Amino acid sequence: MERVEFGNGLRSHIAREPEPDLAEVSLGPVPKPEPAPEIAPQSTSAEWVRDLLRERVGEQAERIWAVFDDALRATHADGRPDHTLRLRAAWALLAEVYGPPALSAEPPVASSDELAELRRAKALP
Repeated sequence: MERVEFGNGLRSHIAREPEPDLAEVSLGPVPKPEPAPEIAPQSTSAEWVRDLLRERVGEQAERIWAVFDDALRATHADGRPDHTLRLRAAWALLAEVYGPPALSAEPPVASSDELAELRRAKALP
């Protein structure tokens, strides 16, 4: 075994190997690069943004659900249930799942005020 001083090992290794002549090295034919995949054209930038957001929502579904879950269990500082926030969270979640309620072509039927009717009946002789 040859004993070499520190730092001299690399020099002696380099001195033993001849440098290759790069002009003589054959690499063979260079392959043509693959064509870039075609991207479907987007008619507007808004569609592109929506697609990106849908992808991100899919990636972060658990975190988004956790926000709804926290809102559905919301409480006031004193520990009482925050029913207003819970209802808003439930409405928002249902609207996302089922869409907004369909508007009827017919006008809504007026609900009767049963208490007013009872008061009137009681007031009559």
